[in-house]
This record gives sequence, structure tokens and C-alpha cells, in this order.
Amino acid sequence: MTDIIAFLNVGGPALWVITGLSVITLGLILWKLWRLTLLGAWRREATEQAVRHWQNGDPDAAISVLGKRGGLRARVVRAAMTATRTMPQEDARDETARVARGALMEAGGGLRALDLIATIAPLVGLLGTVL
Repeated sequence: MTDIIAFLNVGGPALWVITGLSVITLGLILWKLWRLTLLGAWRREATEQAVRHWQNGDPDAAISVLGKRGGLRARVVRAAMTATRTMPQEDARDETARVARGALMEAGGGLRALDLIATIAPLVGLLGTVL
């Protein structure tokens, strides 16, 4: 542990900042993975089963398989199936796109902080080199 602190002290304040940004980045990545898991981003079995029912010509079974599932895929597919059955094709496409954009916005939350860190960290490294 003292070797790590000695190394950081030799690197100067820029290395301390980069270390802090690395810790924050790791925390954000773990938080994002946890959040996507809660949103059901990787759950696909029910959605695939619903699509199979839909392709076999049984839309009622397809929609009932999705039921009240709250996963990202399930919500988008359920919206597409429901809209296709109840709206004209162009309106159904717009409704599906609206729901998909909402799901993407929900899934993409928190990525701005990672983008900011990815922009700042190289500049801090360059500053450390200059110092």
C-alpha cells in the first residue's frame, strides 16, 4: 500500500486526479450495469417467445406472454405488437419509435458522466506531463 502511495506522490497531483477519475469511472460502470440489470436489459426469453407466437400467427398469445413484464425489450415489443393491431401502419411505426426512444433514454441515463470523464482524463494526463 505504501508503494502505491509513493508512486502516486511521484506522479504528482495529476496522477492523483487521474486515480480519482478512475475510481469514479469504475463506480459509474458498476452502477450502470446494476441499473441495466434492474431494467431487464438482458432478459430476452419472454420477448423471443412472444415474437415466435407473433410469427406463427397468434398475436393474442404473443401479447399475453409479455403480460406486465417491465423489461426494456418486452415494453418495446409489446408496444409494437399492440400498436400494429390497433393503429394504421404509419401510426404504429411512430408509436413504436416513441416507446423505443423512451427505453433508450432510460437505458442511456448516466452515460454523460462517463463521456465527461473520458474527455477530461487525457487532458489531465497531458497537464501532468507538462507539469
